[in-house]
This record gives sequence, C-alpha cells and structure tokens, in this order.
Amino acid sequence: MGKSAKILKIKPLYIGKLLELLKEYTEITYGEIPLKQEDLDLSLINNDTKLKTKITKRKEVNELGIELTAEVEDYQLIESMGRRFILKPTEKVIFFIYTADPIEGYSAIFEKGRYLKYLITSLNKLLNPDSDWFREITFNLHENEEKIRNEFGNFRRFYTRNMDHELVKNATLGGVNLEDSSDYRRYIEDYGGYLSALIINYRGIDIMITSKGRIWSPNREFESQKYQIIKDILEKLENAGIMR
Repeated sequence: MGKSAKILKIKPLYIGKLLELLKEYTEITYGEIPLKQEDLDLSLINNDTKLKTKITKRKEVNELGIELTAEVEDYQLIESMGRRFILKPTEKVIFFIYTADPIEGYSAIFEKGRYLKYLITSLNKLLNPDSDWFREITFNLHENEEKIRNEFGNFRRFYTRNMDHELVKNATLGGVNLEDSSDYRRYIEDYGGYLSALIINYRGIDIMITSKGRIWSPNREFESQKYQIIKDILEKLENAGIMR
C-alpha cells in the first residue's frame, strides 16, 4: 500500500539548481548523531557519526517530471550485554518534482514524520539557499466545498474535527449526496466542525485529499498512475483557488 503524498512548491529560482544537484549517488550530510560518543560502541557504524541522505535512483516519468529515490539515515541506540551500540537504519523515500506546465515546481513527497523532515533538511543543506526555497502547500477544503464539488463531483466521504460539542469532537461520514444529509449539516454547521479531509472519486478511483496538503489512495490504479493523477488534481485545486 502506497504512502500519501505531501505537496510542496519549490520556488522558481531553485528548481533548476535542485534538479542539477540531485544526481544519482549524490550524498548529502544533513546532521550528526547528537549523543556523547565516549560511552558508546560505534563499531556497527564504522565510527561514522554523520547522518546522510543518498540519492539512489533518478528517473524521468512521461515528461511530467523527475522521480527520485533516496535512502535517508536515522540513528538508533540499542543495549546488549552491558554495551550501548549505535545503529543507522535507513528509510527509502520517494519524491517527485514536476517539470511539466502548468505545475512546474510542485513536489510530491511520499513520506511523513521524521523522515520527511530529514529529507527536507537534506535538500536545504544541498541548496544552501539565501532564503526559503519552498513553501508547504495546504488545501483550504473547509471554505471551498462548492468549488470542490464543481471540480470533482459529490464527496464519497468526509472527515471533520474540532466540533463544538461536549461529546462529539471528530466524525467521519460516508455515502452518496453527503452535502444533502442531515448529519453533514449537523457536523459542519450546527457543531461547527472543521472539514479536515474528504474523499472524491476521480476516474473511478477514490482519492483522499486533506487540509494538510496530502493526496492519497489505497487503490492500485492510483499507484500506477499517481504522478498524472496528482498533476490533474493539483491543476484543478490551483485553478479553483483552494491551495494555500
């Protein structure tokens, strides 16, 4: 099952430079293990305390953009037989940089949590920019329900949070014609719920869009077409003024 795509927008000044630097086998030192070394056994990491990201694969996809695969290191402390060892596990992170119009510079990173943070830190080290080189994209779903329905049709499911009710704070509702249901209006209007995520159907595939700027589907057809589908969705969201 694929991971959700976190959407970023690379500023035009940095797109070309980033793609030039991100070659196969490029290695980026993004940090160092923040532990005192005198009481640790570093033999399992060959005494190398630096934390690195390595680009292991670069591939152009259907003139849409460049898919990159990175191995991102983390660190882990383990104890065995009275000794304290350091390990450096790695996570494979896939990210895609669009070069096709009209969404050139958008990037989809299929990761979350600390490895997303490590990758962004690595790219920041690589670019060494004078100012911020990207902005984090969010989707203003809550204030744009009608625009979203105009672009994608009726919702298949929606998620609300922060409801003003002593017993119900979060809710999920699925079905057809949700905007006409009493539960929908109760959760959104009466309880003041915030529309945090929804599921649309696009090309016969159910796809989740979240207010935090993520796009995801468990569908195998989505996985095989994800770069084209994400491009299409980003275009529609941008044209509708839903991105922030």
